[in-house]
Amino acid sequence: MREDDALIKAFSDKFGVIHIIATSFRKSNAKLKGNIKAFSVNKIAVVRGKEFFRLTDVHHLFAFSGSKSLVQFLRVAESLFFNDEREYFDDINTNIYNMIIHLCKSIIYVVKSDLVNKKHLLEIINIFIIVYIRGLQGFTDKISIDDMIKLEGEPLIAWFEHQKSILNSYYKKLGF
Repeated sequence: MREDDALIKAFSDKFGVIHIIATSFRKSNAKLKGNIKAFSVNKIAVVRGKEFFRLTDVHHLFAFSGSKSLVQFLRVAESLFFNDEREYFDDINTNIYNMIIHLCKSIIYVVKSDLVNKKHLLEIINIFIIVYIRGLQGFTDKISIDDMIKLEGEPLIAWFEHQKSILNSYYKKLGF
């Protein structure tokens, strides 16, 4: 990489966690620089290179708040994917991508709310993503999310509270 290039880590609905090189990104007149923000949702165009994807276009959709809880959640979510996963699976898994976006919005709701048990709710959301992804990967039973994916705000928080004991039992089975 050259001095003005940047390496961006992104989660893609088609490829999972990917590394993208943005050439000349740090130059003051870079066209794409204003549209890339940390912890944001972007519609991007990339081309596959030898080692990395290369960024060719970006359209910023919205940014999440840069809260510590959100960063922790995204790091947990990233750690659940295997580095070689995209080499073996060509299927587009938009369900995982949509779930991560849904849970990020939930975390923002919890952080900005005046709820007294914020830390507890954030812990349940982190446990949920671990159990959900590991269930899809076959390490534990899959969780039924048909009702959950339609909920937002207070009803979603109530769903997490209701599922807490089930999530904890799966979490313990996984050895955490």
